[in-house]
Amino acid sequence: MLKFLLKRIKHNLLAYLLILIGYVFSILIISIGTSLCQNSMTLSLDYTHGKINHQKEIEVSRIDNKNIDYSKLAELVCKYRSNLNIDILGITDTWDYDDIKNAEVIINPVVYQEDPEWLPTISQGRFLTAVESQSNEKVTVIGDAIAFRLFPKGINENSYINLGNEKFKVIGVAGTIEKGEDYLSTVYLPIKTLPSKYKEGLEKLNIRIMKNSDSPDVELKEMMNELSHSKIAEASEVDISYSLNELYITYRVSIFAGIIVLFIAISNIVSFTSYLMFKRRREFAISRILGASDRQIGLSLFGELLCISIISSFVVFLLHMLLNPIIHQKFDEIVVIKYFIIDYVNLITVFLLSLIVTVLISIINYRKVIKMDLNQEIKIE
Repeated sequence: MLKFLLKRIKHNLLAYLLILIGYVFSILIISIGTSLCQNSMTLSLDYTHGKINHQKEIEVSRIDNKNIDYSKLAELVCKYRSNLNIDILGITDTWDYDDIKNAEVIINPVVYQEDPEWLPTISQGRFLTAVESQSNEKVTVIGDAIAFRLFPKGINENSYINLGNEKFKVIGVAGTIEKGEDYLSTVYLPIKTLPSKYKEGLEKLNIRIMKNSDSPDVELKEMMNELSHSKIAEASEVDISYSLNELYITYRVSIFAGIIVLFIAISNIVSFTSYLMFKRRREFAISRILGASDRQIGLSLFGELLCISIISSFVVFLLHMLLNPIIHQKFDEIVVIKYFIIDYVNLITVFLLSLIVTVLISIINYRKVIKMDLNQEIKIE
């Protein structure tokens, strides 16, 4: 097959060269586009801390100039941990590092009974387990901006931080400075272990509730009713629909861009193969006279395009190895490209997609061959 293909390439060098370039260009663009879309969607989920349509937010504020009792608030929200992932937001502190003074640090108590569908990206160690989030164990996960300054060589079994004059063991690091997530200066800890220092003078907090695979509408109403009746704090729902709109826009743009790129890729290859079909119409006519069926001619075309697709995928793999360092060097200031990596899963997916494109193009060309008046071609010659 390969020997026969090489012979045909020799006689139709320009046409096959154009098809090969078309395949390489198309697979390369699809591969890069797929990776950028995947990365932008991941960044969107990090920005919204998971699927925004699976979460709600409640603002609680003090009643009659009486500050919020954190212990009572934590006890109340913990009742809903069986089917919700709960974050207490709005607690901050300022820390002094060697290179930065009065840096803001976000203190984020959490509780959940089931592993959440979204967790911060962990670059070292691990995140809090469900058991730890419900316990009084003084463990914490810190953002990479904090870890970079406190533990420049990385965390280990003996890594501890002073949090509100209390000692907490660091079990993980969230995010990476290079990627720029918005939780790089966040400290995650079990909801019951918030140091007393941070419980004082609380005038306003936010409670983010998230539910795996569903919207927590029912739990939102129940929690707000209980907060109102308990007189712990005034409660009102926070509108987070703007984040949902941003996320949907990102998805729509990504999908639309992917469809356009795929359409352009198929159109280019179809144009090049149509040119090849036009040049080889006499060859097809002779093959039919010698007894070849339309099906055999179609399978021959498919085999040729399949070989070109495999060769193109190999060329694209080599190009990725060469282009990745250049892309990072020239465009690293763009957030989406900071962690632009073409992994093997992406390459396999794109290769399978190129096979699907090959099948589609083979069908298109097969239909063209059937419609050709090949007998007329022989008469003309």
